Amino acid sequence: MKIKIILLFILFACYYTTSASDNLQKQILAAKNRVLPALVHIEPVKEVFSEGKRIKVQVTGSGVIFSEDGYILTNNHVAEKARNVFCTLENRDEVRAEVVGLDALTDLAVLKLDLSDKDYKTVPYAEFGDSDSLEVGEIVMALGSPMGLSRSLSA
Repeated sequence: MKIKIILLFILFACYYTTSASDNLQKQILAAKNRVLPALVHIEPVKEVFSEGKRIKVQVTGSGVIFSEDGYILTNNHVAEKARNVFCTLENRDEVRAEVVGLDALTDLAVLKLDLSDKDYKTVPYAEFGDSDSLEVGEIVMALGSPMGLSRSLSA
């Protein structure tokens, strides 16, 4: 009788754990699918001075489109000193962008996609959530292009 109860408990625990992890997996995939279309890979061309010479340097970063007309939030360290900025959209279309604002203290920057020569009236965008509603210990995700990796997700 004890063995039957123990087996029943083990089966219940396995089912509950599998069910809970399946639910978490579905939530992660749903969130990824909502945000991924708005993710952009950013390649700014910067001019820096080294050894008395002006050098053009291409770096990479990522950002997220947050409005249907193409405003992007990225990091200041990605966009500062950029002469030209090119963004690759989800469909692999490369679009020029303009630096609209920089804030070194918060390491945030805003870019604006130049959609004038494209057939886009709007672009996919993500809506901001309320970070004040988060608690320490909650699962969060980061999507981006760290170290040049395109379209990565970490939790």
